[in-house]
Amino acid sequence: MHHDIFINKILPLKDKLFRFALGTIKNVNEAEDIIQDAMVKIWNKRDEWVDIDNMEGYCYRTVRNLLLDRVQSKDYQNEPYEVKLHDKRDDKDPFTRLVHREEITYIHKLIDSLPEPQQTTLRLRDIEGMAYLQIAEILNISETQVKNHLFRGRQKIKQLFEKIYNYEHP
Repeated sequence: MHHDIFINKILPLKDKLFRFALGTIKNVNEAEDIIQDAMVKIWNKRDEWVDIDNMEGYCYRTVRNLLLDRVQSKDYQNEPYEVKLHDKRDDKDPFTRLVHREEITYIHKLIDSLPEPQQTTLRLRDIEGMAYLQIAEILNISETQVKNHLFRGRQKIKQLFEKIYNYEHP
C-alpha cells in the first residue's frame, strides 16, 4: 500500500518539486540532492501518511524546509544557473527573442531579491500555478497572508522592473 501511494502520488510530483527547489537554490546539483533527501524523508514518514490530508502540500513543505536549512547553512554557495526558457511566441526576430529572454532572466533575479516568504509564494503561485489554499498549507500561513505576499512581491517586482526599463528606454 505504501509503495503504491509513493509511486502514484509522490513520485509524479518530483519534477515540480525539483523546479521549485532549483528556483530557490539556483544550483542543479544542490536541487537534485534536496529532492533526493526529501524523497527519503517522505518515505521514512510513510506510517504517518494516513494522517496527511494534502500529500502534495506535505511534499512541498518538506522540500521548503530542506531548502531553508540548506540556504541557512554556512557551506551554502549560490552558483548561478542558466534560465531555460521555452518561448511559445512565434517571433522570428532574434533581437526580440533576446530582449524577451533578458527580461525573463531579470524578473527571476528580481524574484530572488525579494524576502523569502514572497519569493516562495510567487514561485508557487506564478510559476507552479498553485491555488492560494495550497500555498497557505505549504507555508503554514493564512490565505490572506498568501495574497499579501503575492501583492507585495508583484508590486516590488513591477516597481523595480519599470524603474530599470524606463531608465534604459526614456
